[in-house]
Amino acid sequence: MSDAPPAYTRLARRSLLGQQELYLGDDHLLIAEGAYVESYRKIRYKDIEAILICPTSTGTILSILSGLGALVLLPLTVIQLGQNPFGAAFFGASTLALAAVAARFLLGRGSAEAGIQTAVQTVRLSGISTLRKALQVEQQLAARIEQAQSTLTAEELETVLATPAPQPPPVFPPSPAPAPPDIPPAPPTIPPTPPPAS
Repeated sequence: MSDAPPAYTRLARRSLLGQQELYLGDDHLLIAEGAYVESYRKIRYKDIEAILICPTSTGTILSILSGLGALVLLPLTVIQLGQNPFGAAFFGASTLALAAVAARFLLGRGSAEAGIQTAVQTVRLSGISTLRKALQVEQQLAARIEQAQSTLTAEELETVLATPAPQPPPVFPPSPAPAPPDIPPAPPTIPPTPPPAS
């Protein structure tokens, strides 16, 4: 028996805002969270029921806003070129940063949120923020999940579909309600006597 540590392949890196990394193991997905103090979570491929991908509008909004910001700063950069080299460098760097944010979401085909669902939990994969990355992760994970859970051949599927579903247990009629106890009749009421006339 070998005591070698399991081999992992990095699936997703930490982002600027996210502190989560994903690694593919032989039989599980390893999720490392945190920066200074890390916590680890293993999710076995055979336990994964669904890979969740939800496109969001955040990337579109950020692309538009950062693109507009870059267009506003570009003339300021050009104006500062001849007058102030420090100002030109500052505005130029700001313009490039905003253009990079716009390009990231445009080239990444928009933003998305991703997650993994098992029978007992749903884990959000915060290291995945673009639709392109989410689809790449889905493709790599789906191959491992199918390998761990196996797929049905056409003959096995026909056999399963041809097998009749089990019948539900018979429903027995409810037992009759017990008879109410004998209640004696109420005593007769005596009409009140009228007061004497004076």
